[in-house]
Amino acid sequence: NGGTCVEGTATFTCTCASGYGGTFCQHAIPAGAQELTNYWLPVDDVLMLGAVTTDRIYSVLYNSRTNDFLANAGGETAVRPKAGDSVDASAPGGTPSKSPMVWTPQNIAGDIWDSIGTAFYVQYFALAVYTPVDTNARVGIKYDDLAWIWVDGVNVFTALTAAPTGAKSSSFSLTAGWHQVLVKFYFYNGVASCRFWFDTPLWWAYGIP
Repeated sequence: NGGTCVEGTATFTCTCASGYGGTFCQHAIPAGAQELTNYWLPVDDVLMLGAVTTDRIYSVLYNSRTNDFLANAGGETAVRPKAGDSVDASAPGGTPSKSPMVWTPQNIAGDIWDSIGTAFYVQYFALAVYTPVDTNARVGIKYDDLAWIWVDGVNVFTALTAAPTGAKSSSFSLTAGWHQVLVKFYFYNGVASCRFWFDTPLWWAYGIP
């Protein structure tokens, strides 16, 4: 498929032509998808609900933290965001910093989303992940204070411990094709980050084509 392979000591490496990936450049990769090249890779580039990283949904009442603030856009288990999509995030219990809020590509150096300013708020992040073969993956997450992760609408991780900590989700299966990942953080104070661990290389885009 137009790749160039170089022999090493008991191994080899291949540089693939555009549109192909895999150990032998054997997989056709969708246009615009970028490879997650390491097996434990920080997610720096994400789609965030907000035009700037300080946009958020204020939720002062602690009991409102589990409210679905994406209900007006299909809900947390069904949303498939693309860059530029707008959302009325004024669900009960929350007050968005802007209305409507817009899904916006963000590059957040070091994969840390820092709690800035007023506490008690929710932020959403999304990523589309592509695999050319059936595989398994996990998500590692650092959170302070609460976190939820959905993959294709299925909850694969929930943390309701109001304290800074880190954890990994259980392993989950990904069939060949595109998959939607949605991350929700509830902040009191602190930082949060998200990383992928996977059995075979994955590719990503801001939204499912």
